[in-house]
Amino acid sequence: MGSENGQRTRVAAIYARVSSERQRQAETIQSQLAALRELAGGRGLLVTDDLVFEDEGFSGATLIRPALERLRDLAAEGAFEVLLCHAPDRLARRYAYQVLLLEELARVGVEEIFDRYARDGESVGAIARAERARGADQDRCRRLEPVDDLGNAAQPGLRRSSRVRQDAHDREAHA
Repeated sequence: MGSENGQRTRVAAIYARVSSERQRQAETIQSQLAALRELAGGRGLLVTDDLVFEDEGFSGATLIRPALERLRDLAAEGAFEVLLCHAPDRLARRYAYQVLLLEELARVGVEEIFDRYARDGESVGAIARAERARGADQDRCRRLEPVDDLGNAAQPGLRRSSRVRQDAHDREAHA
């Protein structure tokens, strides 16, 4: 598919979910869909009706949802290149499930754009944010060593690592 400037138009899918009766009555799924269609239009993305996925009345605490399963199947088949969704918690409530889904989509070449973040002029991927957070957490873990009162590893309780204390002491000595 081409566009007026000769670039290929990218195909996008839309995913929207509401779980509660109150959300259904407030028609929040329709407001999500309207905003996501507007976002797609603003970015020159093609969204066909068969690539609009709605899970109405399904909890985000599980990955077993009819529309989400169809979306995942079509992503694996390469049916679309971009996924538009209001926010990561619409894909899944649990952070681990969000990362699992986003990594699965990334493996098949699907870029995710969350409307909540795209409105601010930034399309920061959730995986990139997760990687930064994981890196910061790994740095923190390197400074802390899990030990019990007897010095045994892998027990609850954290104590500063002697290696970190030694590193700090060495820096002070050379300052």
